Amino acid sequence: MSAASCAPNATVDLPVLMWTESARICGAPPLAQCGDGFCVAKGPTCISQAGDVECPDGYDEKTLVHANAEDTRGCSECTCGAVMGSTCEGTMTAHSNGACDTVLSTTPVPGCIEWLPTAGTTHIQFNLQPTGGTCTASGGEPEGDVVPGSSTTVCCSD
Repeated sequence: MSAASCAPNATVDLPVLMWTESARICGAPPLAQCGDGFCVAKGPTCISQAGDVECPDGYDEKTLVHANAEDTRGCSECTCGAVMGSTCEGTMTAHSNGACDTVLSTTPVPGCIEWLPTAGTTHIQFNLQPTGGTCTASGGEPEGDVVPGSSTTVCCSD
């Protein structure tokens, strides 16, 4: 017979992984013919390159964007300590053989009992069910992280 135990009953409820900002990297429209040269749009000009790289001279505004992330968030394993305050109730059955198929007597077991063996008893079978009790939970600590993946550097000029 083993001691009563508590099985952990834990659920992990993680918020959905969402970016706080979004970015779109688009190619520039083709340059239009303007008189003797090409027209260039006014305003900031941006360039991009895969990875986390330094921006070239003249492109002072660096933004690092990510296309995905690896999410390893979770919780440490939940465990329960020893059960306290549990009681066992059930029956104790006396048998005259090792197959436990010949019943000599059955006695209710509400806890501690005084029992005098029935003549011819060679084996005793217990059928006990623990009821009640509590145990101290431990574990369930947050662990893991969100690591950005496949980065692209965007460099813009003023």
